[in-house]
Amino acid sequence: MNKNWLMFIALILIESVASSICTPKIDLNASNFSMDNLAELSKQMQADMYTSPMFYLSAIVNIFFSCVMAKMAFDAIDGKKVSFDAFKMPVTTYLNYLGTSIVVGFLVGIGMLLCFLP
Repeated sequence: MNKNWLMFIALILIESVASSICTPKIDLNASNFSMDNLAELSKQMQADMYTSPMFYLSAIVNIFFSCVMAKMAFDAIDGKKVSFDAFKMPVTTYLNYLGTSIVVGFLVGIGMLLCFLP
């Protein structure tokens, strides 16, 4: 397998681990799990997730790695050598990507809400 593909796979694995860190941990054993309290458990998971600083840290790490993977993909398309030099972008590039991701997420959320309005 090509070294560039191994780097790309390693980045995907790192991103997966970073996103799994923010997953809320709730004990779902047979004694407290039933269809009756499923909505309550869902609300508890959402509250735990959005109040956790790890959720926001994980989101920023995911956006960072997405930016690097996009740079690597564009380098590969352009025929350039793909390497870890993709991490050496100016801070403004990362901030622009972060801002764009937030705006796109906000617009997608609005679009999803508008889907339910007749």
